[in-house]
Amino acid sequence: MHRGVFYVLKQLDAIVSGDIGCYTLGALAPLDAMDTCMNMGASLSMAHGMAKIFSEEEKKRLVAVIGDSTFYHSGVPALIDILYNGGQTVTIILDNHTTAMTGHQEHPGTGRTIKGEPAPVIELESLARGLGIKHVQRIDPYDLLAAWRTIDEALHRREPSVIIADAPCVLKEKRRFGELVSVDHTKCTECFACTELGCPAIEVRDGHIEINKLLCIACTHCQQVCATCNAGIDIPQVLELVHQKRYADAFKVLLRANPFPAVAGRVCPHPCDHEVNALGWPQEKLYAERYPDLVREFSTPGHPAKLSVRDVERFLGDYGIEHFSGAEFAPAEERPERIAIIGAGPAGLSAAFYLRRRGFRVTVFEAFEKPGGMMRYGIPAFRLNKEILDREIDRLYMMGIEIKCNVTIGRDVSFAELQREYDAVVIAVGDSAPQELELEGTSDVQEGLLYGVDFLRRVNRGQSVKVGRRVAVIGGGNTAIDCARSAKRLGADVTVYYRRTAQEMPAIRDEIDEAILEGVQFEFQTNPIRVLARERRVCGLELIRMKPGPLDKDGRRRPVPVPNSEFSVPIDTVILAIGERADLDFLKETGVRFAQKIHTTFTGAASQPGIFACGDVAFGYGTVTQSIATGRRVASAVTTYLRQKGAKR
Repeated sequence: MHRGVFYVLKQLDAIVSGDIGCYTLGALAPLDAMDTCMNMGASLSMAHGMAKIFSEEEKKRLVAVIGDSTFYHSGVPALIDILYNGGQTVTIILDNHTTAMTGHQEHPGTGRTIKGEPAPVIELESLARGLGIKHVQRIDPYDLLAAWRTIDEALHRREPSVIIADAPCVLKEKRRFGELVSVDHTKCTECFACTELGCPAIEVRDGHIEINKLLCIACTHCQQVCATCNAGIDIPQVLELVHQKRYADAFKVLLRANPFPAVAGRVCPHPCDHEVNALGWPQEKLYAERYPDLVREFSTPGHPAKLSVRDVERFLGDYGIEHFSGAEFAPAEERPERIAIIGAGPAGLSAAFYLRRRGFRVTVFEAFEKPGGMMRYGIPAFRLNKEILDREIDRLYMMGIEIKCNVTIGRDVSFAELQREYDAVVIAVGDSAPQELELEGTSDVQEGLLYGVDFLRRVNRGQSVKVGRRVAVIGGGNTAIDCARSAKRLGADVTVYYRRTAQEMPAIRDEIDEAILEGVQFEFQTNPIRVLARERRVCGLELIRMKPGPLDKDGRRRPVPVPNSEFSVPIDTVILAIGERADLDFLKETGVRFAQKIHTTFTGAASQPGIFACGDVAFGYGTVTQSIATGRRVASAVTTYLRQKGAKR
C-alpha cells in the first residue's frame, strides 16, 4: 500500500521527511520519493525543523511520513510540537494495521496486546483530532487520484494536517484484490510509465513490459498510471490540473516527460485516446465521468462525448510558449561534466533537455542548418507550423544548451574528438537516409524518381520541386502519407500504392483519413515491379496485385503476387517512401557495435563505455513522441553512468 502514497508524493514533487520502516524503500529508485531519513521516529521533528528555514514555496511541498506503529511510540510528541509551535507540516501516517517491518507485531491501534490479548483500540484519527489537529483525513492508498487530491489540498493549507493512508499489509493479509493484470501488447507504447511504480510484478523482458502473475496482487496501481502515451506523460495528473485550471502546474508536469508538447499536440498519433488502456483500465469512461468540463472544451472531432487528450496537450503546449521562456527550467546548480549529443531531432533534443535540467553542460551537433531533425524537415508545414517548433526549441537555448548546426560528425569533427573532449556522447542521428528499393528500371531514370525523405526535406526547405500531374507514392507509413499530401498540394493527382491491406497500413489513421478527404487515392494490395521510362524520364509504373500469403515472423501474412495480375499506369513522378535508415559510417572503426541500428541496452547504453544512443537509430519506434521518450530514458542512463564514474574517482 505504501507504493501508491510514494508515487503520489513523487507526482507532487514533494519534499519528503522520511522515517524507518518497510516504507523506507520509497527512497530508492524508481520512486526516489524520500529526501531525509535519520532515525526511527524523527520524520515529524525533522520536517518541523526544515520548515523553520525553508522558503514559502518549499514549505508548500513539505511532507513527513511515518508508520502507524512508529507514530504511536515516538510520533505523537513531535506532532504536538508542530501544533504547539505554529507549524504547518503535512503528516502522512502509513497505517497498515501492524508493525510490519519487524514481523507483524501488534500495536496500540490493532486491538490486541503484544501477547495477542484483547486491548482497547487507540484510533489514529481520534488521537490526532484530540491533540487539536483540525484537518484529519483518511485515504485509500490504492485510489491514486483520490490520494493525489487529498495530499495536494493539504499541501496548500497554511496549518498542520494529518492524512491516514489506511490499508492493511498485503503480506500479512495475503490479499489479492481481483483479476490479475495483463498487458495488451497491441496497445502498449512501451513508454514504461508503469515501471515508475517500482512494482516487483512489472518486468521488462527484451524491451517489452510483462506482468509476473506470481507477484501481481491486482492492486490496479499500474492500470491507473498507464495512459498508453508514447512519451510516458502523466496524463491523469495533467488532466486533474487542467480541470482545476492550474495550467502552469499542468505544463510543468508535461515537461517532465515531453519538452515539446506544442509539437506533440499537433503530430502525435494519440494512442492515449483508446477506450481501454494497455493494462485494461477503462480510461475513456473515467475521463468522461471525472471531467465533463474538459470533454466539452476538448472533445474529439466527430465524438462530442469523448475527451481528446492530444488537444489538451496542444492547449498546454501553446500556453507554455506564451508563459515560459525556458530560463525557468535552467539548472540551479552546474555540474562539471560535458556531454555531446549528435543529432538535433526529437530524441537528441529531448536528451539534451533532461540532461541540462540535471545541471550537465550539453552541446548538440546538427548536420543541417537548423535544429529539429524530422520535426523540421520530415513533417510538412500543414501538419506542423515551424514557428511553433522554433518557439519550443528556443526554450532549450534559454536553458543554456548549445546547438552547433552545419556540423557533420566524421567530416567536420571526428567521433574520436568527441570522445576525448566530452564525458559522454549520445548518438541521436535518426533515420534520415532513404531505404533503397530494388526496383527494375530505376537505374535508367534521371528524372521523375524521388525518395520520400529527400522529397519532404526539399519541400520543407522551400525548394522548388516539380512532380508533374500524376504522382505515385510507394509505401504505407507516415512518410508515404506526408509525401502524398505534399504532392497533392503541388497540384498533382496522387495515388498511394501499398502492398498490404488498408487495415495493415502503419501510418497514423487520422492522417490517412485527411489524405482521403484531400483527394489522395489509395491502391491496396498492390506492389510495383518496374519503373517505365522514356528518354530517361519516368513515364509510367508497372504493378502487380498482391494477396495474403503464409505467416511472417511478426505474425502477419506475407503479401505474395497474384499470378497474371500485372498492369501499368501512366506516371510522371514516383516517390519511394518505403522506409528510412541511419547513416552510421562515422562509427566505423570506433568499436561501437551497429548494423542497421546501433546495438544498445534497454536504457540506450552502447557497446563502448560512455557512448549512448536514442531515437530511431537505436530503437526504431518511428514517431516523434516515442523518440522523445527514448531521449529522456537515455538522459537517465547517462546521469547514472556519470555519477558512478564520479563515485569511483
